[in-house]
Amino acid sequence: MQDFLGNKNIGAVDKYISKKSFIQHDPNIADGAEALKAGAREWFQGAAKEQLNILRSGADGDLVWVHQKTMEGAKAVSAMEIFRVDCGKIVEHWSALQTVPDQSANPHPMF
Repeated sequence: MQDFLGNKNIGAVDKYISKKSFIQHDPNIADGAEALKAGAREWFQGAAKEQLNILRSGADGDLVWVHQKTMEGAKAVSAMEIFRVDCGKIVEHWSALQTVPDQSANPHPMF
């Protein structure tokens, strides 16, 4: 995640994503490694490298998840990325983003 999203390294797709099959559950990106690269070219244009704030990660069988804190402008966002891995490559991806509200109904922090 740091290599791709933090360092803005599109070449990381070739290293970590399956060339045979990559299923994308993000409705803004088509399936396949090349579609991910095309999207990344747009996202990364003019963007500075950054150190990701990964808070938690875990694995269960072929699934790996990463919880991170990111920013959208001045608003903090809780991001959960889930990957299915096969033969050492990512073959499927889900993501869930939740903006941190100004007020919470409970005293528990999101991070």
